[in-house]
Amino acid sequence: LRWHFQGDTFNTNDIYTSPTLFDLFGPSGVAAGSDNTPNLFNAGSLLGISNPGIFQRSRGYKRDYINPAPHLGVAWNPSFQQGWLGRAFGDRKTVFRGGYSISYYAEGLLNFTNNAGNNPGLRQTGNLVPGVDFTAGSLTLGAPLPAFKLFPASFSFPLALSNFTFSNTNIATIDPNIRAPYVQTWSAGVQRELRTGTVLEVRYAGNRGVRLWHTFNINETNIIENGFLNQFIQAKRNLDANVANGRGQTFANNSLTGQAATPIFDAAFAGLSAGQGFGNATFITQLQTGQAGALANTLATTSTYFCRLVGNGFGPCSSLGFNTPGQYPINLFRLNPFIGNANVLSDNSFSNYNALQIEFRQRLTHGLTMNVNYAWAHAMNDRYNKTVDNIGNFTTLRNRRLDYGPSTFDIRHVLQAYGTYDLPVGRGRKFSVNNAVLDGALGGWTVGAIFRMQSGLPFKLSSGRLTVNQSDAGVVLSGTTTASDLQKLVGVFKGSGPDVFFLDPKLAGSDGRASSAFLSAPTTPGEFGAFVYLHGPKFVTTDLSLAKVAPIIKEKLRMEFRAELVNAFNHPIFEVPTGGTFGLTPVSITATNFGRTTTATTVPRQVQFTLGFTS
Repeated sequence: LRWHFQGDTFNTNDIYTSPTLFDLFGPSGVAAGSDNTPNLFNAGSLLGISNPGIFQRSRGYKRDYINPAPHLGVAWNPSFQQGWLGRAFGDRKTVFRGGYSISYYAEGLLNFTNNAGNNPGLRQTGNLVPGVDFTAGSLTLGAPLPAFKLFPASFSFPLALSNFTFSNTNIATIDPNIRAPYVQTWSAGVQRELRTGTVLEVRYAGNRGVRLWHTFNINETNIIENGFLNQFIQAKRNLDANVANGRGQTFANNSLTGQAATPIFDAAFAGLSAGQGFGNATFITQLQTGQAGALANTLATTSTYFCRLVGNGFGPCSSLGFNTPGQYPINLFRLNPFIGNANVLSDNSFSNYNALQIEFRQRLTHGLTMNVNYAWAHAMNDRYNKTVDNIGNFTTLRNRRLDYGPSTFDIRHVLQAYGTYDLPVGRGRKFSVNNAVLDGALGGWTVGAIFRMQSGLPFKLSSGRLTVNQSDAGVVLSGTTTASDLQKLVGVFKGSGPDVFFLDPKLAGSDGRASSAFLSAPTTPGEFGAFVYLHGPKFVTTDLSLAKVAPIIKEKLRMEFRAELVNAFNHPIFEVPTGGTFGLTPVSITATNFGRTTTATTVPRQVQFTLGFTS
């Protein structure tokens, strides 16, 4: 039994800055009756801090000392005397094994520095803008510069978050109650000796990661509870009616049949031109493609629109000259309207791994040693990324289960074999060579091989459509197409020019994008599509070696010669994009190079020779 004590990572020179968890939640605060659950999707409920700020904070979370970590293992070598058990296991050549353990681990430094040491206030920046801070063209190379505009003007805290509104600044903090992550591991297996020196083992191995650290954005755009979704749908009806009646590309309410008022849009566009409001080409495209989340994001983060909605009740809008009250609460769209991304490092993620493993081992017998093993495994989690700092937004905080899928390291099938064989020619071997010259040339050689065949890593399909919030809405499978059907079309297909397809070219349309016969982008506002994960093409690689050790000068000096072929048959491994928004990009069905790659990650065939002497 171990007991794991884990302290907190902290900044030793007291310069790191971050908001408290409650300052990150901003004016919305925590949900009623909760200690630290954000008051999400509750427009008009202002239970939090009206003027949140950033503080000088060296420490971000508490120490964690209550972490018992038991390890238990058992092995049983049975000796049954009678019946079928006696016939199967009575010769003491079978061993049953099992085990269970809990292991705690410490996350890397990046988790702390990204969330506690990457906020405004740590550094001071200065700039000069021509035409604003000095007359454009008035400065010569040798002239003294005017006084720089510094931000922050001084290192005094708290630093109000209102300084960063409409600047798309990302602010981060750490859940003060974050706990040490741990992994539960278990296994059970049976080993059977087939003959002397040869063993077959079959086992099940699994693990579950608990309290895994995860940085994600809690400032999810709301389009449902605030009524925006219904008004978006109505705006699309207004657009269709205007087009049908010759009123042009606008979604203004002209009292035509099927049209109705859209108060949020009316308030956001008050006093603006048609090109900025009801006739805005980008907004019209978003209406036509169902991207309610994208349009809401624009209204929530652009002062031109947001300040017309909330008025001078929101400090940053008041400072921009809006001097009348707005019709809507400041948290109409987001938990904390003062900032863009409100990132929090918490311990609410998990993972699991399950595998069937089969292994055949042979000790050196008649010159041959060999190991052949196969694993059929599933590695799953809710953090689809490869970055060591565990950054990755949830698709939606309404249902975090939507992000449960293959890990970026999930390899379903692996077959590998390796071993050596002493060729039976030479002194002391089956076919002895008595001539010293011939023995030196033909005898004593050993060949070796490593063979590996495995299924590819997973990749995720995306559309780039924002139908619900600021997250990708996935894809739509056309007709009777299923993810299993698409998986069968994964492989390596030669294209024109340097391109190689990792998806059957029939999945791509004439414009290079995904064919609508199989895949399309979501167009229903307020709804996600399907989240489809596929595994890349399998790959095979073989390494070969040829070696000889020969005595020289009466055994006092030995010569070793070795020839090695890495990737002997020059099999390429074509790169398929894997990972999440941070680090690596999913495969977009709307890209004009859908399903294609020009990059191979494998090492090309290498042949190397070594000659060494030992005494």
